[in-house]
Amino acid sequence: MSRVGFRRWVIPGVLGLSAGAGSTVALWSRDEHEGGSSVSELGRAVTRSLRSCMVVATIGFEYKRLSWRFRDRYEMPEYREERRCVHGRSARRLLELCNRQGGLYLKMGQHVASMRQGVPTEYTSVLVALQDRCGQDPIEAVERVWRQEFGTDLSEVFAEFDKVPIASASLAQVHRAKLRDTGETVAVKVQHPDLERNVPIDIVTVRRLLHVLARSFTDFDLQWIADEFERNIGQELDFCKEASNARKAAGTLKRYPQIHIPMVYPEWSSRRVLTMEFIQGCRVTDLECLRKWNISPHDIARVITWAFADMTFVSGVSGEGRR
Repeated sequence: MSRVGFRRWVIPGVLGLSAGAGSTVALWSRDEHEGGSSVSELGRAVTRSLRSCMVVATIGFEYKRLSWRFRDRYEMPEYREERRCVHGRSARRLLELCNRQGGLYLKMGQHVASMRQGVPTEYTSVLVALQDRCGQDPIEAVERVWRQEFGTDLSEVFAEFDKVPIASASLAQVHRAKLRDTGETVAVKVQHPDLERNVPIDIVTVRRLLHVLARSFTDFDLQWIADEFERNIGQELDFCKEASNARKAAGTLKRYPQIHIPMVYPEWSSRRVLTMEFIQGCRVTDLECLRKWNISPHDIARVITWAFADMTFVSGVSGEGRR
């Protein structure tokens, strides 16, 4: 390895690892001072941060090794083939990391998978698996979040509560339930338990890693991703904003009979729990289901286009946080 290569990759890599661990300790120390953390949580946070650093360092070193191996011979077919292999291995490592870390990592992985420009197809084709495959919390964790938010047990509010979620995403999962007092069927969206505690550490870790990568690979600068997520994640973690958006949208879109916004149950909604009217449906991309229900994809596209145009150019209603 040349001295220049050592300075541009190994030194920034070591600094990135140190920064990730150091930032984790600093954030933990702040929470400890405020009475919110324990030594065991510090160990978990450091492990989480270092795991990310090691995966990214491994990926970065593979690209550097590829560059050193084919220096000044980047037009060779062998280089292009080897680069595709490195893309594939790196994408699979990121997929495993996102699945293991969950939360913000899942959301960032989903975002990268949706990018059609500036990202190799090997990444988007592998990371697209994150769109439909998110981990699920056990019912005990869901009950703990509910009790923390409302000071009561699920059985006191619901006559029925499905233990297996009908959907799970990067920030929360949704359960079907039946209210005990009215018998109404509702959808209960519950935030993943450790999400709020992990997000500050994950943001700092990702920011440090992207900074190191930008220094080591001058044509690779995705630091804007950390800026964007840090700017928006606080709103997305507050389900009260989502409830407010739903009520605003219901008022704005009532002129469209084809659109129905599920009703929010404010008494059983909070920052980490959102209880809404349960509506049976299917994805707009599920053409087989649409044909079964005799729904025209063209009509759906037209209504969605008009609704978004209405909110953007007429009513001025825009969502704050996850919708």
